[in-house]
Amino acid sequence: MHPNDCGEGPAAAFLSWPASLKHLSFDGRYLHAAPPSLDVRTKRETTNADAPIDAKVARQKERRKRRATFLVNVWLYFHPMNVDLFPESMLDKMSGHSASAASSSGQEQVGLSFVHEIPDSASEIKVDPEAPSQTTQNHLWPMGDCGSGETIAIQLPVKETLQKEADFGGNIRVLWKDSSSGLKLEKQKPLGPAWKRARTDG
Repeated sequence: MHPNDCGEGPAAAFLSWPASLKHLSFDGRYLHAAPPSLDVRTKRETTNADAPIDAKVARQKERRKRRATFLVNVWLYFHPMNVDLFPESMLDKMSGHSASAASSSGQEQVGLSFVHEIPDSASEIKVDPEAPSQTTQNHLWPMGDCGSGETIAIQLPVKETLQKEADFGGNIRVLWKDSSSGLKLEKQKPLGPAWKRARTDG
């Protein structure tokens, strides 16, 4: 999600669902997450639950449902410590690998390029905070495991509005008229003495 530079005025966010060989890059300084509540894709049944199925076939069907996501963090002006290098033996197994590309050292390079662009195929949805409740849904997510006790509250279109794009690994650009109506950072209330006593007595 990215508000404007001053933190006021229109705010926007991109929703992007996975698809085979899809490549997504963004500035990691923007607020980003992969909340399970936004996985609104239609669950497709591939077999008849009442029909007997061979164990080997069942395992094969289950493997087809798996999705592997390769996450790359590109650090600017910072060198992370205690990290393992990606094994060279896996480079030629990545999509986008170019066998003919070589660096000055003669090592093969992964043929990916990074450009700053907004997907042309992204649908655009404007969220009105005064819209009827049946057209929008409020989401509440904890702020990671940082221990801050903060949560993110955000208003998005209902599942049915998002599902068409989600089923095909599409992208949606969500617009709010101002930052405050799109996203709110809330501090959770501290636990009271009664809770502390219950924990101590237990």
